[in-house]
Amino acid sequence: MSIVAYDRCATLGNHVPAGDCLPEGTGILGLLLIKKGFDLTTVTDGTSYGAAKTANNLKVVKDLEAYWPGATPQTIAGKAGRMERLGHIQYELPFTHEGVDANMTFWNTLNHARNWGVALITEDYKGYGALDAQLEPILASFFAAPGGEQEFGKILEFRGTVKWKSRDLPVILSPLIWTQTLLKADFQP
Repeated sequence: MSIVAYDRCATLGNHVPAGDCLPEGTGILGLLLIKKGFDLTTVTDGTSYGAAKTANNLKVVKDLEAYWPGATPQTIAGKAGRMERLGHIQYELPFTHEGVDANMTFWNTLNHARNWGVALITEDYKGYGALDAQLEPILASFFAAPGGEQEFGKILEFRGTVKWKSRDLPVILSPLIWTQTLLKADFQP
């Protein structure tokens, strides 16, 4: 089975009631950076996942703390007396993580890069990708800088934000390919 994108023009299906004991936490414990133009559908198992990381098409950013991103709808005015409709969604994910000295070059480079998309890895080791209708990564804007409490003895940390805009909700990366076990190996704290 492959990653399945949303089809915004499909017939409205049935709503599915939430089940008991759903493991759907809001905590984000890592980001998987996806290089511009990389075809995620080529990642079908642990071997192809490892090869994509080795080729620098995927980059693991772990040990950060974030929560599900805020989503702000941007609307298009309605015509002929109709209601406005959704144009796109602006997403914003604030995060923090420690290890400033070791990651200064990484974040300085990523702050200026404009060729990376993102997948969010949750506390349940599930992946949610910011992908377009053709399953291409949506390019994100990254910014992180050192910051901390204004008091001696406090820990310096990176404080940052990831932003992107999309017409669609994030794509759930199929559990048959992006298994929790596979992601856990890279993102477990």
